[in-house]
Amino acid sequence: MSYQLTEILNRCDKADADFLVSTIDSWMNFTDDKGLKTELARWNGDGRIPEELNRKIEREIRYLGSNDLAYMLRKTRGYDPAGVGVDEIIDDLCKLLKIDISMAGTLEARLEIFAGKVVDQQFARLPKERQIEILNSMKFDEHHRKEIFDKVIQNKELLLPVILPLLGRTVGPEVLQAFIAAILSAFVGKAAAQALVTQVLARLPIAGPWLGPLMIGATTIWSLYDLTGPASRKTIPLILYLGILCLKDGRTKDFIEEFETKSLPE
Repeated sequence: MSYQLTEILNRCDKADADFLVSTIDSWMNFTDDKGLKTELARWNGDGRIPEELNRKIEREIRYLGSNDLAYMLRKTRGYDPAGVGVDEIIDDLCKLLKIDISMAGTLEARLEIFAGKVVDQQFARLPKERQIEILNSMKFDEHHRKEIFDKVIQNKELLLPVILPLLGRTVGPEVLQAFIAAILSAFVGKAAAQALVTQVLARLPIAGPWLGPLMIGATTIWSLYDLTGPASRKTIPLILYLGILCLKDGRTKDFIEEFETKSLPE
């Protein structure tokens, strides 16, 4: 089975790679945490992520989405990587979270749209007062604020199909990255969450007005963590972060069109 994430992981800077490696790290499974940290330490952050670190990150992500017995069997037969395909991991998470991304074609589009659907799902589950607080922080003009509140708060339409057409194809993906970062904070702990916020704001200063309110009390507000088991508590943040990497290059035509026209099913 060939490597699938090479191009996407090539978008990593050192901070991105550090986040992925620290998220993979666990004493509860057979991930090669020492090998990952060694490869990460060898990279000074200049230029493209080293090929061996790129491949090692993909191997471990695909291992985490696999059944241990099946993984070991494939490994003894010489498969490299021996883990399941990334599409299979996404499909499993879609079933777990009851999310439909069947209209997405490429792996990159699937990662972006999966991340967006998770954001919509989680925002819809927030208490009304929390939704209002977040929308107020986004500082839309009065006309757009009324339209958003009428649709999202009063009529319970989904967030992204309402705000993305207003934000446009340049700002929209950056705002989505801020939402994803907030959801990720529930999985990675306070220190890692603070580092993630710093990283996102350094890269996306436009996210500043929204990311702060999104992060407040994140670990007690976002419900996604409580719905998942030990395995998906690793694969969900990793797949969401791959969505952030996909959104970094600005080629988001499929993603924007999906959320201008589609809704998340009940």
